[in-house]
Amino acid sequence: MFTEYSDILDKIPEPPQWWDEHRVPRYVEFAPHRVADIYADEAALAEIACFGCLTMYKLACSSLDFEAYERAGLPLAAAIRRGDLQLCDPPNPGCCHEGPSTAATT
Repeated sequence: MFTEYSDILDKIPEPPQWWDEHRVPRYVEFAPHRVADIYADEAALAEIACFGCLTMYKLACSSLDFEAYERAGLPLAAAIRRGDLQLCDPPNPGCCHEGPSTAATT
């Protein structure tokens, strides 16, 4: 489970537009150069859901958190086309009593 950023979420009345690879809320339109990995050659925005409450999240992914990339040696785009993108847990905005969880794939 990732950190709950209530210090940020409680101060901004609108919901985040997307979340970065560390599950930090972002309040600007997604662009590949805004991902957490400043050295990323590729970036994508995926939609995943929490298994507990079914809340949908837009989540950035890059080689920073793409474990299959190191195993398979594939570019991010190729892994997406193959359906081999593993994103694991969603952001943690406090949506579920049990804590947000999933084993998300695209």
